[in-house]
Amino acid sequence: MEADGRLMKRRRHDIHSSASTTSESRRVESVEDLENYVTEEDCVFVAIKTEHHTKFAEKGFFRALAKNHKKILATTRWGDYEIPDDARRYVLRGWDSLDSDLQDMIKAEAVAYHNFTSLRKYADMSIDECLRLLGDSHGVMVSFETVGHIAHLNLPAERLWAKKIIAKILLDKHKHIKTVVNKVREVDNEFRTMELELLGGVDDLVAVQHENTYRFKVDFRNVYWNSRLIQERERISDTFHMGDVLVDMFAGVGPFAMYAAGKGCLVFANDLNPVGARFIGINAALNNFTHLVHPYNLDARDFAKTVVEYGILDRDVSSVKDHTLQPESKIHFVMNLPKDAIEFMDVFRGIARHIPAERLRTCMVHCYCFSDSDNVELDINQRMENVLRYNVEHKKITRVRDVSPKKHMYCIEFNAPNELLCSDQ
Repeated sequence: MEADGRLMKRRRHDIHSSASTTSESRRVESVEDLENYVTEEDCVFVAIKTEHHTKFAEKGFFRALAKNHKKILATTRWGDYEIPDDARRYVLRGWDSLDSDLQDMIKAEAVAYHNFTSLRKYADMSIDECLRLLGDSHGVMVSFETVGHIAHLNLPAERLWAKKIIAKILLDKHKHIKTVVNKVREVDNEFRTMELELLGGVDDLVAVQHENTYRFKVDFRNVYWNSRLIQERERISDTFHMGDVLVDMFAGVGPFAMYAAGKGCLVFANDLNPVGARFIGINAALNNFTHLVHPYNLDARDFAKTVVEYGILDRDVSSVKDHTLQPESKIHFVMNLPKDAIEFMDVFRGIARHIPAERLRTCMVHCYCFSDSDNVELDINQRMENVLRYNVEHKKITRVRDVSPKKHMYCIEFNAPNELLCSDQ
């Protein structure tokens, strides 16, 4: 192994001498800094036999792999030393960063190992490594939502100085991302649309989002969409069954509508935003559900009353919109407008007063709300009772997501009592 030792020393000298102009590790403060970034990286070339993979893995070998060294990994020779055909080649992070047990195993079991220093450029780095260049060693936390080809950021004020750099990193390191935007301020309008700043990429905010087996075309600038609600959409979808009816009062572009149609439900989907209502129809066509999904652009209360007039709550009505209803078919009212939905619950009071109580189908309400109360159940009960003038005793309250450390989103679910639906007051 003396020849190997001499080879290791010669290799280290060659690379060190070629790296004399390498930049020191530093914080990147501009896009130009990022593009020109170069640093030295100490690495270890290791060749091991395939049959030794398991015991090397137990020592954390594969967790220590360095990235982007394809040229070195492709070599079959290291100076005068030829790597055997039955050995696999790897590059690990610097020797001093490895656990002592792993160092000992490499010394004892590796076919060959050599330290070397390489030049690492921006193009060679992972997204996490790039983001670490913007802050301390722990990096900059950057969370973002993807909608098709769009990356949607919500950067805090202290990160705005780096917004263009972050956009470049996302565009370069995520090949499917073509557009990066940042939310300028909180949503504060009746259509729940956001003011967005284009940070990089193409100015195209109409995207197609794939979610499970469904596709959603979204005009992200002009309609509401939240990719993070996928698990909630799946949860609610589990309550839908073939032959049920969905009445979606605040449908957006129709995510709940498509999930319900996928279960064979008749769907009435409404949004006050005319762009949202138009995209409900577009997405129904995109998913081949035009025979099941009926879009509306009305005030939510007017919409609910209009749909009930079709007879969907009456067990004696067996067909609506060419869709067969069974006596056991359930009617689901989804109210996904957390800021205000509880205020719209008053529409249920007396909405079926013209139908005898014994003929009413089961009417299930799924209503979303926000609460920052320490006693969420009491808070929600009081708000509902103030609107309904009725105490709904049996309901389920599910925590959906955290909006902020103290503000949370909940889903209230209950079967609307016949006494409430048939009230004449």
